[in-house]
Amino acid sequence: MGKAFYLIPSVYGHEEGFLLLTVGILFLAWGLIIVRVKYDLLHPAVIFTGGVTACCGLDLVVASAWDLPFHFNTSMVILGMAFLFVMGTWSASLVVPDRRAGKLNEKIEVLPLQRKVYLGCLVICGVIVCLNFKEFLDIAHRLTTTNSLGGMLLAITDGQAHEKFRFSKVFTYGGLLVKGIAYIALTEIWRNLFAKAYRECLKWGSLVLFYPMTVIITGGRQAFLYLVIFAVVSFLLVWRRSNGHAEENVKKELRIVGIGVIAFFFFFIGLGLWNGKIANLGATLRVLAHYGGTNISALDVYLNQILLYAPENEYIGGCTLNSGYSILRKLGMDLPEYTGYIRSFVDFGYITTNVYTSFYRYIVDYGFIGCGIISFLIGYIYTLAYRAIYYFGMKDWMILVYSSSVFPIFLMGREERFFNEVTTTQQTFLWIVLIIGSILLNKWNQKQGEKYEVG
Repeated sequence: MGKAFYLIPSVYGHEEGFLLLTVGILFLAWGLIIVRVKYDLLHPAVIFTGGVTACCGLDLVVASAWDLPFHFNTSMVILGMAFLFVMGTWSASLVVPDRRAGKLNEKIEVLPLQRKVYLGCLVICGVIVCLNFKEFLDIAHRLTTTNSLGGMLLAITDGQAHEKFRFSKVFTYGGLLVKGIAYIALTEIWRNLFAKAYRECLKWGSLVLFYPMTVIITGGRQAFLYLVIFAVVSFLLVWRRSNGHAEENVKKELRIVGIGVIAFFFFFIGLGLWNGKIANLGATLRVLAHYGGTNISALDVYLNQILLYAPENEYIGGCTLNSGYSILRKLGMDLPEYTGYIRSFVDFGYITTNVYTSFYRYIVDYGFIGCGIISFLIGYIYTLAYRAIYYFGMKDWMILVYSSSVFPIFLMGREERFFNEVTTTQQTFLWIVLIIGSILLNKWNQKQGEKYEVG
């Protein structure tokens, strides 16, 4: 039997002023930060404030129609955490010197994909996709009698939410191996694209296509967003390695970001229509607001209704350290089993959500002071890593690791992803795949006479 969900009715309605004012302040802060960092669109402070502003903006779009609450104290929490995050980025800038990649004029040479390597990757990816699809069918047939793929995807999604099953380790880590190959292939596509070796781009691109196959059968859409984020960030970093970062490149980089946003909408809407989460194209804006905006008002419900009556937990980190607890239980310790999925849904009357922003999880687990410290540290850590990439010469493995791990700061205004995904054994496995794959490719390049520095 799956675990039950709980509905928490919102007792407050829409209040004019605070949400609009908050969006305005965040938008102005975002603009000022962009100017302050010399139009660096990949700077963690720019990404974070832009993401939080977007979430608050989506909430504002439907706040009146859905009667969504937003109080002054919620505004102070969001603005306060944003301020601390930015202070963290500023502190990191004092540690690592600003050594931007100037006009390196790196000569981009063709990276031919060796036949043996190509066939080996095709076999590995093909076998994993087949095994994962077989497991998907076995689980789906236990959950539903339908034979339509859309119906089975819906059953899989519902089954995961109610914890009726878990995919096997082979399924999970096989998918991660395919993901690592796809991420490496994407960065090689960018390199060959700049060298105008379009045939090589097609060969590398065929390896990327296996990854969506492993994602679709999980019933989720989040991985497509991560893929788009990785693609945009890695493209810009590879681009800057040869073109440098200067204000005159901003227009070109904005176009690249725009393409990434369109690609995400394509996957988000397409998969939503396929698995039934989006009824029709006309409902897209409402779905986006539900997906990325109502979490702001859900945080308000927590701060103004639930927090006053929430019982204290015997153990720390129930919302953020479930992976750590899982490891400790396997070592024999008698500890409760936590899950990253929140079963308490806020009912606004028109819509429900169980997503409360990342700040909710930090406040629940560590209090307001702890939430502030974590916001500061996340800003510090990501800025330190970002500047280190430039300082140490933008090595391939560093670009891969950073681009595959930067998604939490895009999404902090929606949900917590740093503790629940980046600090897990699965992410560590992905890093190992990326680093080893990058090193092997660069060593092979040296043998082939290519002039690339070993990553």
